[in-house]
Amino acid sequence: MEYEPIDEIIGEMPYNPPWLIDEMIAQRSVLVVAGEAGIGKSTFTYALTMCVAAGIPFLGRSTVRAHVIYCDEENTLPDFTGYWQQIWHGLGCPPKNLLAERLHFASFQLGSDEWLPRLRVAVGALPTDEPGLLVIDTATPALNIQDEDKNAEASLAIRGLQSLQAGRNLTVIVLKHARVVEGESGADRYILRGAKAWLGATGGTWFLTFASGKPPENPLDRGRVLTPRKIRAFGLRKTIKIKATSETVDGIKSLKIQEKS
Repeated sequence: MEYEPIDEIIGEMPYNPPWLIDEMIAQRSVLVVAGEAGIGKSTFTYALTMCVAAGIPFLGRSTVRAHVIYCDEENTLPDFTGYWQQIWHGLGCPPKNLLAERLHFASFQLGSDEWLPRLRVAVGALPTDEPGLLVIDTATPALNIQDEDKNAEASLAIRGLQSLQAGRNLTVIVLKHARVVEGESGADRYILRGAKAWLGATGGTWFLTFASGKPPENPLDRGRVLTPRKIRAFGLRKTIKIKATSETVDGIKSLKIQEKS
């Protein structure tokens, strides 16, 4: 058995972890992003990953440039093409050559019993001396989960994802569906759909929900709220109000996702 140096762990100086996104996501963590169908989990995470790949701020917070693998088992070609293009324009068109080098997008490549071996190969191809980010969109289809209510099946999937982190600086984000709890309000109105293991065995959980108030004419412009519901030693600790702004100029659509002041 290999032990951690406890005398170094309990040093007198305060520990500040290496962040992937400052004060939001610590490197080497496993995070769940949850929300109802249609809330915009994919577009939110597309923007997050493009910012990380390009090393540009996300929601006003600095990022550490990383190599990203995004596995999408939800969005078909017309949808993901439109989302990526709109977000790219909304971010001011980061250099394409940089994104081609660092942002690896796979559509409907998992979803079978071979999901973990395929991810081992993909993650194994990433540089070991730089941070990496793996995104699973969404858990149930991508990880071939047959019964999303079974904690045993969820725990096996989580351990499989955690095993990919061994020996490398890899952060994992898993998208999950949420459901509404009737009779509740505020933060307690939403819970993860399916097995509770996703809440207990991962490092943090964020809920993406619609902001209150009358919806705007363009649904893409409707505000969202990002709420941390589970926090370990480090991670997002406050609710963030998000402003989404869609524009069309000379036939080119853009989508900006920003923190609302």
